[in-house]
Amino acid sequence: MERLVIGQYPKEAYATVRPEAMGVTKPEDDNEYEEHTVASYQAETLRIEDGCCIFVSKDSPVVPKAGDRVRMYGRGFGFPVRGIAIINPLRVVRYTPPRQFAEQQWDEHVQYEKEREERMKQPTAVSDGVRSFTNDMRQISGFGGGYEIACRQMVLAGLRWLDEHPNTDPQFRGYKNIVGVVSEENADAESLSTAVLSACDGCSGAMHDAAINHVLWIKAHGWDEYVAEMNRTSNTKGTP
Repeated sequence: MERLVIGQYPKEAYATVRPEAMGVTKPEDDNEYEEHTVASYQAETLRIEDGCCIFVSKDSPVVPKAGDRVRMYGRGFGFPVRGIAIINPLRVVRYTPPRQFAEQQWDEHVQYEKEREERMKQPTAVSDGVRSFTNDMRQISGFGGGYEIACRQMVLAGLRWLDEHPNTDPQFRGYKNIVGVVSEENADAESLSTAVLSACDGCSGAMHDAAINHVLWIKAHGWDEYVAEMNRTSNTKGTP
């Protein structure tokens, strides 16, 4: 069956875009958003009141501050944020229209598929001088290359924070069937998240989620058992 192509993109590239949103080009006309209150902004991490974290560059033309009411443009909870704007009055932090965002996501998907085989062959060994990820260990992300290296560096950063704060008890809340969103439930969790995020400039929500899960698993079971699990052919004990 022949694919319907819109310009250079197949029809399936726009599967997440509502028909009425295809022509939207500016945030004033964009109705696909949720509103939240900013809890804090530090180290390029915007944290909203429910604990979720979103990257905002310090070079942004507008930087939200605690108490600001913001719109998060996108499909909603658990999906990528394609725009942020402070409201009353509307001041854009960053914004990508629905159709353009779908095309960017499709381009990334196509590029990923082209590069995946070669990327999976690249070395991903990472060490902090105390603990070492080897090329023989299963990957955290399954994406290979620099993406996987970043995930491993984020885990090591979280473990270093735990080394420095042995008596802390970070508490997180996850969401069933949703990847890429974690909510910090106490101050220890917020500090651990900040340490993890500091290891990767502009990391995705999925990377943050995965790194936190691995750090907490290691906290509970120890590094040696983690290495043993990550070296198994199949995962039988529920390693993240």
